[in-house]
Amino acid sequence: SDFLVYEKVHAMTHVPTYLNKIIIGGTTSLELWNLRSQKRVYKYKYMRENEAAISSLNAQSGAIDVVGVGRFDGRIELIDAKRDLLLFVLEQATCVQALCFATCGTGSTALPVLVSGGSDGKIRFWNLQNRALLHEEQAHHGHRVLALAVGGDGAAQLGSHEACLVTSVGADNAVVQWTLESKTAPRLARIRQGHALPPSLARWFGTNCGPVNSDDADPARTLQLLTASPLDRSIRLAHAVRDVLNTEFSQKASKRAKQLRVSEKSLKLPPIIALAACDAKDTGAVFDKTAASTSTKAWASLITIHRDDDIARCWHVSRRCLAELALFQPHWPRPGLSATPTQLAQRKKRRATSCCISPCGNFAIVGHADGRCRKYNLQSGEARGEFPANLAAAEILARSTASVHVPGSLARAKLAIERGLTKGERIDTKKEKKKDPRLAGSAGYLAHQRSVTRRRKHQGAVTGLTVAADCSFLLSAGLDGKLKWWHFATHGFRGAVSVGAPIALLERAGDLVALACDDGNIRIVDARPPLFENTQSLGGGRLLRTLRCFSDNEPPRSPRDLAFGQPLHRTLYAVCANGSLRVWDLATAALIDHASFRSEATSVAASPTGEFLATTHVDDSAVSLWTDKAAYTRVDAKPLAIDAPPKHLAPQTFINEENDSESSTSSANSENTQEENASFRLRALGENTTLLSPSVAVDCASRSVVKLSGQPRGRAETLHALEAISERNRPVEPPKKPENAPFFLPSSMPTFVEEQVSLPQDLEEDNHETPNSKRRRIESFEGAHRCRLATVALGTETGPVLEYLNSLSPPAVDADILLLCRGFDDEPGIDNLAALLKHMLNALNSRHDFEAVQAYLHRILQHHAPVLFASSRLDNLLCEIKQAQTRATNRIRQLFNETN
Repeated sequence: SDFLVYEKVHAMTHVPTYLNKIIIGGTTSLELWNLRSQKRVYKYKYMRENEAAISSLNAQSGAIDVVGVGRFDGRIELIDAKRDLLLFVLEQATCVQALCFATCGTGSTALPVLVSGGSDGKIRFWNLQNRALLHEEQAHHGHRVLALAVGGDGAAQLGSHEACLVTSVGADNAVVQWTLESKTAPRLARIRQGHALPPSLARWFGTNCGPVNSDDADPARTLQLLTASPLDRSIRLAHAVRDVLNTEFSQKASKRAKQLRVSEKSLKLPPIIALAACDAKDTGAVFDKTAASTSTKAWASLITIHRDDDIARCWHVSRRCLAELALFQPHWPRPGLSATPTQLAQRKKRRATSCCISPCGNFAIVGHADGRCRKYNLQSGEARGEFPANLAAAEILARSTASVHVPGSLARAKLAIERGLTKGERIDTKKEKKKDPRLAGSAGYLAHQRSVTRRRKHQGAVTGLTVAADCSFLLSAGLDGKLKWWHFATHGFRGAVSVGAPIALLERAGDLVALACDDGNIRIVDARPPLFENTQSLGGGRLLRTLRCFSDNEPPRSPRDLAFGQPLHRTLYAVCANGSLRVWDLATAALIDHASFRSEATSVAASPTGEFLATTHVDDSAVSLWTDKAAYTRVDAKPLAIDAPPKHLAPQTFINEENDSESSTSSANSENTQEENASFRLRALGENTTLLSPSVAVDCASRSVVKLSGQPRGRAETLHALEAISERNRPVEPPKKPENAPFFLPSSMPTFVEEQVSLPQDLEEDNHETPNSKRRRIESFEGAHRCRLATVALGTETGPVLEYLNSLSPPAVDADILLLCRGFDDEPGIDNLAALLKHMLNALNSRHDFEAVQAYLHRILQHHAPVLFASSRLDNLLCEIKQAQTRATNRIRQLFNETN
């Protein structure tokens, strides 16, 4: 045990022919240990004193007793472990991080190869016959190699006809696989890579294409996640389900780096601080650069802004590369050119701080630190004005644009002037030395316009931008604590609202806007423009909710990120300043969940389908993906106090990682934790173990609200589309009997005996009753007991009926409703329908389980509509249901109009 106590272990390996023994390499020694007896068998003496420590070991050489030893000074030693003999030494410039043995080539010409990974990220292939370097590859740029592995049928086997595969794992979060097919150079087979350093921004790309497992979902465009890391200055596109679609966006810096003989990292763009994407113009197909018509080219569908830079960059999501366009004003210095100190100071003063893309995909809006918002065309990259519009500068630009050298082009000049007045570009008016005679005597007017422009723009950096779905207005937020509306086409000012605190972040969903303020509160505001002409009307810009995002023992700080729950926007996720995640219910402004992580969260994004939630963390290069239980099952949320302790969430991995503090806890707590982690693959958000008490569930009609059933969203949709699902799942041909079945299998289908309904004794033994009355009593008994729903519907309480129906699967609900009545002559069945319809009427009047009642009424009409319309005794009941349905529908439409 002296070795285990006083020697630091750096590497260990198992020789295949040594039973229960391993070789352990430390700082100053190499020893052979027996695992069963836990004793040292032998200490190798070939090592001299004052040599570098051992860094790696590998004994899978294919030759008996040959072991490869790597050292921190770059030496690679091949030794005979049985005879304690040094065979030969290879040397490289950096520390040997990993070793593996392979074969290069196939057949009889294959060469034995030793593969070594260094701390410089290079993989070197050594020819063991010539004892010389065969080839080297830069596998992990600027990051050390962590491990090497060999695979394939030709691994360490001379004469094999299959190529050998070498897999390297680096500290840059990448796995690279090489194929050794020839003796010249290895071929890159495949690569799986993530961010080398922790990302800080995550956004989902694309619209809601339905659940990922549905038939109409696009496998390539559903659940795509854009992530950006300011530390490694990269942007990646990941897929939540298909890992093969994960890739990094090309910045076109690799070729230039080779030409200039500099590192690729030095040519990368500055760190990304914000991004915006829209798939309206993204066709998903790679276009041809040499196409004659610009209409055949795909538009840029992603823009990014960078730290201390006033230029926004455009990207092609379909091509996963940087576009040739850059968004900047025409009078600004072109990107890539050297700038003077004055230009650098101006660039920092007007640096880009926020961005967004219009829903149509045609325009990009960039907010700057000088308080202005500038609009660009994504197809041409040309400037299309700013908010607010500068009319004085627009006139000068319009006149310069109208000076077309075409005789008699008055109409064109007039149109150019009008376009410039409407959407003016901001240029330097001091360069206009010659005064236009048409502007004589209008200096006061120009000064007035300039003062109005200064007052209407933000008095600080623009921190958030969003465009209406119909492109009717632009909404901007700034550090001056104001929320401003602009006419998107004319760039006119439409109104402003002050929230009382600097706004650090803006997130919009539908007609709701969430503002993360520096005072630690989240304000929910109506996104519609305010109405000034009619003060009595309820216009937009109203403060709807104020959510507190810090506890009493924490200082008020702005949240780091916001995300609305998709696709109904009923919840709001917020990453607080302390790195925890809080979830609010927007209808009641109640905190329903509070979670903490092993590492502080920096960003959050909810998928368009509502199934997944992505988070990025401070010390984690991976993106954590969580599953929301509310998307699959019913979750009854209970309001939490703002000071409630958070629940610790950790994603379940293949390796059970335990902290030192967890290992010191009791065994009972560890068993409970393991049982809790095994109950679900990923911890669900919004989980609550306590249901609402019956005293809380008061009558919804008295509060003028409509309560939903809380069932998964797909359940009601499935009940409405059962016929389409049955048609889709119908077999093409009937099942065939196997020709030669095994003797132990039955050759015929088992016979099923139909279950008979047992009648009560009084119906069988009463001989004084007439046959007709007895038949009617038997039919009524069978009608009430033909299915469980008929029995439950005979009761007077509506709650048990809804509870029973909500507990069934959609096919079981359809089967029970179908068995209620068998036709026009089934009097007990008509009674069952009347009893069930009365319960549906009570549910509509009490406004409980609205969407579930709609689905149940749909199934009743689908199966029993002829019977209902033919029976005269159900006319009054059907009229009452129609009136209740109209009242409930109008109320829920009114609620949607108030909240959207």
